[in-house]
Parts: sequence; C-alpha cells; structure tokens
Amino acid sequence: MVTLANTYPLLSFTFLGIPSSANILRGTVLLLENGYYLVGFSVVLASFIAPILLFSLICYTSLSLSKGWKTPFLATALHFQDDLIHWSMIEVYIVSFLVALVKLVEYADIDLGYGLWCICITLLLSTHLIQRIEPAEYWERYVHIR
Repeated sequence: MVTLANTYPLLSFTFLGIPSSANILRGTVLLLENGYYLVGFSVVLASFIAPILLFSLICYTSLSLSKGWKTPFLATALHFQDDLIHWSMIEVYIVSFLVALVKLVEYADIDLGYGLWCICITLLLSTHLIQRIEPAEYWERYVHIR
C-alpha cells in the first residue's frame, strides 16, 4: 500500500488547458533534479522508507515475541521500532496535500487520484497499528523470553 501511495497520482489537474498529474515519487525526483537534495531525501525517508521499515519491524518483532524466539537482532529491532514511529509522517502529507488542494482549486480543474486513497488507507492502518503498540509490553515479553 505504501508503494502504491507513492507511485500512483495523488491528483490530476488541468491548468490553462494543459493536463498534468502528480505523485510523491515524481515530486521527489523533481526536488532532487533541482538540487534540493536534503528536502528530497527527507521526503523519501518520511514517505517511503520509514513506513515500510516500521511495518516490517512491527511484523518481525510481533512474530518473534509471539513465538518466543529471541533472535540476535530482536533488541536492536525493538529500539529501532520505538525510534521509527516518530519518523513515519504520513499524516503530515495528508495535511500538506489538503492545503495545496485548497490553493489549487481556485486555479485549475482537479481530479483526485488513486494515490490519495492509497495514502489515506496507509494512514488509517499505520495510525491503528501505532495506537495498539505498547513498547513497555514488547520489552516485558522480550525480558521473559529465554
């Protein structure tokens, strides 16, 4: 879902008779091509890498703890998972997208794309998942695994 949210168009618009569409990946490439490397890297980190890593770590740590497996990297994964929750900023994209949408409505004809729905579903899933995670409970289970 994160991949679809980044590659499908968030919106399509027609301005002065010229149609165009935009997605997060294309916007990131434009930032990098124009020399905004720090901003482009931050967008890739917060919109693509951090959510995928977070979902992967949650699956790995939850499976390991539920099965009682004390794998060599489990403690590191738990620390990284706690830190990474703060770097997954999908909700920031939704808010910034809504601000941009309000500004664009005055000047162009706009159609919402599949990418927007994918990012909304990703936001709902990640919010639900993060609310259910109790780091103290994960660490308590880790301590009791032999």
